[in-house]
Amino acid sequence: ETFNPFLKVRWLTPYGTAADVQTRLIGDYNLPNVLAAVTVGLHFGVALNQINEALEQYEPNNNRSEYRRTEKNELIVDAYNANASSMAVALDNFRAIQHPGKMVVLGEMREMGAESVSEHQKVADRLAQMDLTETWLVGNEFGKCDTSAIRNVTLFANVDEVKKRLAESGVAGRLILIKGSNGT
Repeated sequence: ETFNPFLKVRWLTPYGTAADVQTRLIGDYNLPNVLAAVTVGLHFGVALNQINEALEQYEPNNNRSEYRRTEKNELIVDAYNANASSMAVALDNFRAIQHPGKMVVLGEMREMGAESVSEHQKVADRLAQMDLTETWLVGNEFGKCDTSAIRNVTLFANVDEVKKRLAESGVAGRLILIKGSNGT
């Protein structure tokens, strides 16, 4: 069976027929975006087949919910930005994906102010409830958290440490969620 991380949507046309669309978007949290695109297309009189084609052909970029396959791993890269809510939905979506070797690499959330430690702890607590092969956490804010309940967790001070570990470890056969603030 081939792994398919992409959102598939069935929407009801104004004529009462169903349209099935296989997008290239990761995560059910993108459903409102798909439906908004359909609504805008309908409002401006775009043909139904053109709406579906546009939804099927759109590929996200700029490290926003991108799926990438490397020689050794499959990646879900969502490292454009991170805040408490986007981190939660990304992790919840990743939890629902069936894969035998799931791993996360999370960079700290920036610009969180006084809530930073508590919000990073909420992420750590969520990770502790997930069935992950490995968890890599990057940044000082994660270093302030209690991560003892997370299975196979490694803390890194910065991205350079992560790059060094990747060069040494040869991580392979994993589905890896990469999420964090762009600055991390």
